Amino acid sequence: TEIPPVEGGRVTGKAIIVLAIAGLVYIIAALERISPPVVALDIRAALGLGPDDLGMMFSATFIAYALTQPIAGFGADRFGPKRCLMMSAVLIGLASIMFAYSESFWPAAIARALVGFAAGFAFVPAVRLSANWLPPRYLAMASTCLLAGRAFSNLLAGPPLAPTAEAFGRRWSLLVLGLAATPLRGLVPVLFSHHPQQNASHPGGAR
Repeated sequence: TEIPPVEGGRVTGKAIIVLAIAGLVYIIAALERISPPVVALDIRAALGLGPDDLGMMFSATFIAYALTQPIAGFGADRFGPKRCLMMSAVLIGLASIMFAYSESFWPAAIARALVGFAAGFAFVPAVRLSANWLPPRYLAMASTCLLAGRAFSNLLAGPPLAPTAEAFGRRWSLLVLGLAATPLRGLVPVLFSHHPQQNASHPGGAR
């Protein structure tokens, strides 16, 4: 039986690794969610979209993200934060491939909606993992670290992305950005154990 990392109020190295991976999945999801408007003109030209179509395509991401929020907490409790993070990382990669190779409005809009859905399932599971793995006095700090990660993704969506898209093209830039979460998906089931406290009153954390 694994010794609970929160025993005695300690924070173990494994707890830090688990939360770091969860934070990276969230940062990549947030970056993928907000990055396309940075290269909007290239996307508009490549897909032959008008201003209205372009706005609707990007709105699909934020609408799906907003609609996902009420069920993200239920998903983390019912299916466990580990499964939700795995789904988020996989879906971000698949949606990015679909968007990178879209040649018309509807495939691109569906891909962006999938990105919003996947991003909506990244934050709450990360917070739930923090509650599972950390002593209560560290939960506020863990939450602010996640929010700081989102702010960092906002910075990455600016100057670093635009020159990269200009040098290598919007397709490859967005494709690599989305696929960055795929290796993390493989680490989640390997490094994430069951709920460290083995607490039957928190069945979601054991998945």
